[in-house]
Amino acid sequence: MTDLDSYKQQLREFYGSRTTYGHEKGTRHPLEAKILLESS
Repeated sequence: MTDLDSYKQQLREFYGSRTTYGHEKGTRHPLEAKILLESS
């Protein structure tokens, strides 16, 4: 496994374990998601 593969795996594990992106106070995730969905 290369360093890049290891890094990508770490990112997948970190973001895959998060389930509250849209419910965190003070974040822009819901707004940004809505904008992206409406623009496609």
